[in-house]
Amino acid sequence: MNMVVHPQLLVRRDVTGRMIEVIDDESLSVDTQPDVARESWMHVEVDRLPDGDDPSAIVEDIQRVLRDVREAVED
Repeated sequence: MNMVVHPQLLVRRDVTGRMIEVIDDESLSVDTQPDVARESWMHVEVDRLPDGDDPSAIVEDIQRVLRDVREAVED
């Protein structure tokens, strides 16, 4: 991997989970705003792959790790 950016952002979502806005006011308390949550997002950049490497295998590996993380967090 070349770079991983992993910020935490305040977001507002509707009841279906659709994001309404990203909030840039860090003074806003998620405790007093039921529709606001702090979320951890990830942006991953992967270096150019050598000829013969399978990019779909990298995608599958990343998705597997993210599923494992989700299961651990929800447990």
